[in-house]
Amino acid sequence: MTRCDYNTLSRTNVTLGGFSISEEMCVNYIHYYPHAPLEVCKSSISDQALRTFFNYMKEWEDQPTSPNAAISINYNSIHWSKVRVQLLNEVYHEAPLSMQCNMSSGDRFPGLY
Repeated sequence: MTRCDYNTLSRTNVTLGGFSISEEMCVNYIHYYPHAPLEVCKSSISDQALRTFFNYMKEWEDQPTSPNAAISINYNSIHWSKVRVQLLNEVYHEAPLSMQCNMSSGDRFPGLY
């Protein structure tokens, strides 16, 4: 298991995941033997957990999130307070992860991880 922590408390709005230096990223190169067709594994919070969080923000916190908006739009539409940040942190710690592992061909490995 690997873990990355990224502190963005000094920023005025959300930091989304991505590959630019202004975005949150965590890359690990793991060497193994014998060779397997594994190319990359990615994980993120489940889409359903995020939908539930954004719906809560709209219904109970009067934030302009939308079930039809892109995830990045919903994150950026929230006026972030310490309480809302803490709530999202709890969601991140409690919600299931969605994991995806791809083979060298680009196809997903079958099954759930």
